[in-house]
This record gives sequence, structure tokens and C-alpha cells, in this order.
Amino acid sequence: MRIKITLFGLLICIGLSAQNEKRTDIQFDFGTTISIPYKRTVETMIEVEGHPETHYKPGFGYFIEVLLTYNFNSKFGLQSGLNFNQNQLKTTDKIGLRESKGTLNKTYINLPILIRYKIAESSSFTFSGGAYIGILINANQNGVSIIDTANMVLGQENDPAFF
Repeated sequence: MRIKITLFGLLICIGLSAQNEKRTDIQFDFGTTISIPYKRTVETMIEVEGHPETHYKPGFGYFIEVLLTYNFNSKFGLQSGLNFNQNQLKTTDKIGLRESKGTLNKTYINLPILIRYKIAESSSFTFSGGAYIGILINANQNGVSIIDTANMVLGQENDPAFF
């Protein structure tokens, strides 16, 4: 907790000093995110009863970001800062008689390194591109598993191992 407070104080100090200089500025962003799963089948499974199935559904999250920009000139600048985001993904796995449903929550701290391009000096519209270096700080999965025993066959009557 002390580290978070110290980092927040440091960002405020950077922001206050950045307001006094013309070549730098600070930006605070927050909003929602949506995780849209990308499913790619590596191997093709034959459609037989009880084959494994996995389904993903989109989940929502949020982000908070503070960016410090150093302007090289009126059009180009370098941005860096700190980004905190949390997102989720809903999953359903089915293997034979077992079905699991759950939600995967992930929390990251990212360090963005971006190049910013301003379209026109009179406009505040910009394009940014670059990399985010991320550290996973928390991940947990909540859910339930259900085993459908109604259709389970334990043995045949003429099988010697059948009791």
C-alpha cells in the first residue's frame, strides 16, 4: 500500500513540474475495456461424443493511465507513464461428462513507451503507437464444475467386472 501511495505522489509531482514547461505535458486517462477472445484451433478433433470443447465469451474491465509527454517539436513527441488495468474473460470447458464455467480476472501494471504524432497544431487529435511492457500482478479464476452422472454407464450386465 505504501508503494502505491509513493508512486501516486511521484506521478503528481511529475505532473506539477510538467505543467510549468512547454515541452512536456501530462495526461490522465481512464475508461472501460472489453476482452474479445480469439480462438484458434491448433489441431482438428474428430467430432465424437465426449470430445473436449472450450468456449470463450467477452468480458469487461477498466483501466487508469497517467502519461507524461516530451514534445520534440509541434508534431512529434515521446510518451511514457504508468497504466493499471483489470480485465476478465468468461470460459466454458466441457470434457466428457464434466463441464466447468468460470471467469478469469487479470490485473496488470504496464509501462507504455509510445511515439505521438499530432495531426495539426490547432487540433488536439493525435495518433500514438508503441509498446506496453506489462507485469501481471494478480490473476484468479472463479467458477464451478459440474459432472453429469445421469448418463454415466459404469459397466454392462454381462461384464464379469460388473457388480
